[in-house]
Amino acid sequence: MPLKSLLIVVLLFITVGGAGLVGGCTAAQEVSLEELFAEPEHYNGKNVILEGFYFSGFEVNVLAEGLEYSGLAEGHITPTGRMIWIEGALAEVVFDSLYHQSAMGPTETFGKIRIEGKFEYGEAYGHVGGYLYQITAVETAALPWSPSELGPPPEPPAPILETITPQAAFDLIEANQGNPDFVIIDVRGADSFTSEHIENAVNIDSAAEDFTAQLEVLDKNKVYLVYCAIGRRSAAAGEAMSELGFNEVYVIEGGIDQWKAEGLPTVTPG
Repeated sequence: MPLKSLLIVVLLFITVGGAGLVGGCTAAQEVSLEELFAEPEHYNGKNVILEGFYFSGFEVNVLAEGLEYSGLAEGHITPTGRMIWIEGALAEVVFDSLYHQSAMGPTETFGKIRIEGKFEYGEAYGHVGGYLYQITAVETAALPWSPSELGPPPEPPAPILETITPQAAFDLIEANQGNPDFVIIDVRGADSFTSEHIENAVNIDSAAEDFTAQLEVLDKNKVYLVYCAIGRRSAAAGEAMSELGFNEVYVIEGGIDQWKAEGLPTVTPG
């Protein structure tokens, strides 16, 4: 080959074929999530193209294996399966085309996407280092998908309003030690409460004019154990709470009088 032609071939390789090598760029490899999770070390540091389910919300920005109903609020959707932290934002047009929900407060965005970027594995990524994998978004696209593919949302569980024995109430308290979602309410008057009550109970007098207003500000998704002196006021209070939409309320049969008769403990403020 003449020297001039050889030089032209070399120049073409440098400017066209070798440009990626000189610039350090490599073509992205299309990989399924199953392949990626099976051999994450093989793809570490490489540019990959993935398809999965996007979910973003409060301190969450991930690509997940799936989406499902959380059961925390009607129709609320949450990510499921293994997840990859997404470093960087989706293209605005892609983000806006996805689904948005605010059933749990802050707006959350979800849908199916295709994402290209550098995959990393082996360190702690994302919020407080809670993720084993990360992809830095370079290009993103929305994929066809609808929440209807999850099927109808599950029916919410039927509210519980149940009268239980003092011993069953004691067992319930023991099982929920340290549980912030378990609340004991004494609905007697303030004087009765001050003289003696079940440990960790809070006092909400059912005879107070603002009793309903006080109930309204409580978290209706927590579990409540209610008692009074002999069980009548607490039974009425339980009915009121059920009508207000509280999900799980237990009333102590016979009130604190029966509780003490069975030798169960109370506390008396000093």
